[in-house]
Amino acid sequence: MAHHVSTMFRMASNDVAGALASLQATVKEDREAHQLAKACRDRTNIQIEAYVRGSCLALCEEVLTRLPCELRDLIFGHIIGGTDTGIHLSRGLMPGSLNGLQGFFDEAQPCWDSDFVGADFLAEMTERLYRTMRSRFHDAAALRTFFAKDAFGLGLNPADLGARAELQHY
Repeated sequence: MAHHVSTMFRMASNDVAGALASLQATVKEDREAHQLAKACRDRTNIQIEAYVRGSCLALCEEVLTRLPCELRDLIFGHIIGGTDTGIHLSRGLMPGSLNGLQGFFDEAQPCWDSDFVGADFLAEMTERLYRTMRSRFHDAAALRTFFAKDAFGLGLNPADLGARAELQHY
């Protein structure tokens, strides 16, 4: 009987060892499959971004070269949100680092990225933004800085483009 129990124990041990080896092989295969899937996903994302960037650049170039100014203004107005865009800037939230405008631009991030739209498209759209947006300031220093500094680094001067601003006291 002791021999039978010992044989049964050895068989059970072998079964457990075999199951453990099989489980370890499955975990290794799953890990490798996961790494392969991640590499494929990363490669696909890079290809998609390159395609989107190229398509956007081509479309924006066509808009600039083929459409009259009035139609481009309509397109920019749609991207920006119309001619009555209001942006509130207060002390410490100044363009230059764009932190005062950050919430406005987060919604349409690729539209404000010259890698996607091109430098000329971005400059013309930014001019449109400066011409049409209403900015509200809570102190005169912020207002002066806004008119003296180009938030986008494109060499534009908001004062030259007729940007509208309001100084509000509380």
